[in-house]
Amino acid sequence: MSPASRGTLITAGYVAVRLWRTIGCGDHKGWVSVSWKAACFFPGIAFLILTTLNFLLWGSHSTGAIPFSLFVILLLLWFCISVPLTLVGGYFGAKAPHIEYPVRTNQIPREIPAQKYPSWLLVLGAGTLPFGTLFIELFFIMSSIWMGRVYYVFGFLFIVLILLVVVCAEVSLVLTYMHLCVEDWKWWWKSFFASGSVAIYIFLYSVNYLVFDLKSLSGPVSATLYLGYSLFMVLAIMFATGTIGFLSSFWFVHYLFSSMSMMHDNAVRVCTGDRFSTRTLMGFSVSPIEQLAEIRSQNHDIELNGAVPVRIFVEVHLLPQRLLMKIS
Repeated sequence: MSPASRGTLITAGYVAVRLWRTIGCGDHKGWVSVSWKAACFFPGIAFLILTTLNFLLWGSHSTGAIPFSLFVILLLLWFCISVPLTLVGGYFGAKAPHIEYPVRTNQIPREIPAQKYPSWLLVLGAGTLPFGTLFIELFFIMSSIWMGRVYYVFGFLFIVLILLVVVCAEVSLVLTYMHLCVEDWKWWWKSFFASGSVAIYIFLYSVNYLVFDLKSLSGPVSATLYLGYSLFMVLAIMFATGTIGFLSSFWFVHYLFSSMSMMHDNAVRVCTGDRFSTRTLMGFSVSPIEQLAEIRSQNHDIELNGAVPVRIFVEVHLLPQRLLMKIS
């Protein structure tokens, strides 16, 4: 709602609706509902948290409580500026062409095999890497916010921000690749929470900072205010880092299957001993020893909801190296 960043509201509605149409295979019905959800979901959570904390300040007769008139102004800005701009962005997103899938998808989802380790354990563990890039700088930021210390190393903070974005993207890519390799095609929310789980560790760090560093806080109201603002902060971080992880994984999967689609008609000839033998399998010309026994699909179609293209992608890139080794 800031005049300096009012264009981001249109962008939010545009991205939300276009991505929703991509997942829905181009269906543009219901874009108004998606735009409303994009305009009200996170602002609604923020408004609920801030209202609850403000009631605590009113109950304790604090001078830091927000007056009722300012609440009315915030609501007017929300529903008269934020929501209409998001709906405008959603309208343009509904008119824009959706992102085409590079290959077709099966109507019947493939059964996911039993996993050796639970997926949620990998997702929770993935958040430790992004947290490791910022936990040192987080101490100085918290000290600047809650203890009144001056923070002036904004250049280093910018470098940490870039590292955080890169690490979140890489963690999500690796976890998505691991799930595809074990034929777990439900990667969407896992890619989101893989990088978004850093918010859990930031909140635990905030509790640790409250217990060991903010000993000057007096009373349960001050501690509740601190935890409430920390919860609001970690939710914003979770949505930001989770979005980075999901978009990077979406680009990775789209690029992966686009590469498979381009290589579908290419034949790869492999030397087997002292002779050449070829056999066409899923559009590739491969030798008997390279027939990829782990391919379980019998209809010779590239599937978007399975791990088959990932394995073929790796095998095809390794075939030239194996050929050179056999010739030498």
